[in-house]
Amino acid sequence: MSSITNSKEISILTRIMELPVGSWEVADLLAARETLALTQAELAAAIGYDRSAIAKIEGGDVAPRRVVELAVRYLVDKRPQGNRLQINEPENARFRPLGTAIGINEPGFPGGEDAEVQLVPGPAIWLRLLPEFDSGRRWSSIELKKAATQSGFLLVQLMDGYSDLGFVRSGDGFGVFGMTGDRSITPAVSFIFETGEIWSVDTYIVGAMKEHAKSSGQRLVGIPYFEDRFKFSLHSFRQLLTRMGLGPQFRWIAGIEGIKDCGVFYPARAGQYFLVPNPHGRSLVDKVWETGMINESDTPASALKPFFTKLFNSYNVERPEYLDELSNPR
Repeated sequence: MSSITNSKEISILTRIMELPVGSWEVADLLAARETLALTQAELAAAIGYDRSAIAKIEGGDVAPRRVVELAVRYLVDKRPQGNRLQINEPENARFRPLGTAIGINEPGFPGGEDAEVQLVPGPAIWLRLLPEFDSGRRWSSIELKKAATQSGFLLVQLMDGYSDLGFVRSGDGFGVFGMTGDRSITPAVSFIFETGEIWSVDTYIVGAMKEHAKSSGQRLVGIPYFEDRFKFSLHSFRQLLTRMGLGPQFRWIAGIEGIKDCGVFYPARAGQYFLVPNPHGRSLVDKVWETGMINESDTPASALKPFFTKLFNSYNVERPEYLDELSNPR
């Protein structure tokens, strides 16, 4: 929700909010939405409707209008002057330019040396979660480390499989990175900024699948569908931000790059199997990303489904509905 500073906007909002509950007309809803700069997706997230239902309301459907009115009143009461957190470059996988250190790693033992840590090059997959509104608070790296690693380790890696993890800190946040021997480089990091934004990146898995296909002489590179890891990570990250007193509404950004001319592997329906486990489809684009909202009533699967669907579409494959029921943490 953008900050309300214009006197005309304030008077419009005040007039609407003074109307009795249940008396709003479509014009009042539209005026409130425009004044607050609310998108259809944000209204849908606030009340649990999908975007098509919001469109019907704006077209004059009176049935759910009262529900939307109450949702808008709730948003105004919850964040009357709140500023949205700035979303920088949502299509980018990395939060630091290549060649720029993520931060300084913490020594593995007392008296050990610290060193700058860099994310290695390579095609990336990424997931970001940030509060929809800026709380105004800024956490230190010490506070972020406590929140992320105590009473349950919630700053997980987007892709699992790293046998050892290290901690990294910088002037703007704290992170956990996957170690592969050299503590100064990493293929994976999950980083929480002082504002509460979480950004998880993995630059290993897509490149590794391509190398495997090349070395084994496969005609088409197959990329795993990764949905379970995105769901699990989003679930953990939401728990972390909620623990910090943020929310209940968050914005997510998810993406994958390096998939041009690749197909996708996905599991068969329970009790069935594919006779020949070849990758499906072939992507004609190199990068797919999507952004959306998640609130208290959403599961990670329902929130991330637009991204999953968009990714399958890029492979020219219809996404099977049964995938919604797999690895779906609440």
